[in-house]
Amino acid sequence: MCIRDRNKTLSYLSIGHNEINTENLVNISEALEVNNTLTQLSMAHDNLGNARTDVIGRMLEHNRGLVQLQLGRNQIGSKCIISISEALLVNRTLCRLDVSSNCFSNKSMRLLCKALEENKKLTYLNLNCNNIRAKGIKHIATILGVNRVLNTLILSNNPLKDEGVLMLAEALKTNDALKVLHLANVSAGYDGAVGISEALKVNKTLEYLNVTGNVIGTKGRGVLKLASDIEICF
Repeated sequence: MCIRDRNKTLSYLSIGHNEINTENLVNISEALEVNNTLTQLSMAHDNLGNARTDVIGRMLEHNRGLVQLQLGRNQIGSKCIISISEALLVNRTLCRLDVSSNCFSNKSMRLLCKALEENKKLTYLNLNCNNIRAKGIKHIATILGVNRVLNTLILSNNPLKDEGVLMLAEALKTNDALKVLHLANVSAGYDGAVGISEALKVNKTLEYLNVTGNVIGTKGRGVLKLASDIEICF
């Protein structure tokens, strides 16, 4: 593999939109266990769901170079997410993780959030379109209360509804790290908008909020605008 330790120049690699099988994924992961030069790897749309995706977590445990990893739209399930969660407990370089459009269970969400309670490096997390519901959001809300590093969180296109949004709103009242929050198309209504508006009155760090595609209505948009002067995308 060109990305083994003898390569000292390659820093970005995109191998998305391929049918990567188990053998290829194992080879890539083993190469990255010793390569510390590559900082950005995109493996989106690679249909990894049927491969041994747990090797990705093992790779992250040993790799000391990757800063950004994109695994969106791969149909990866709980086994991979759990292995990544375990790796985040020891990995000290990864800053940006995209696991959008995959398959999350409540257990995998719980373990990922547990890892983020201790991880001091990850600043960007994309969980877009993972069928995350209020039960999973409970775990995210918990880590927002203790994590002081994560500054960008994307939760769009998950059926959070008002119940899940209100949990996030409570967490935002004490969080002092998050700057960007995407909540587009999360089935939020007026109650959710009110909850977020109350959080914005006390939160001093959030700079951008995306709530497009929700059913908050004119009144909901109004209370959000009045609550804060941050940039809000409706």
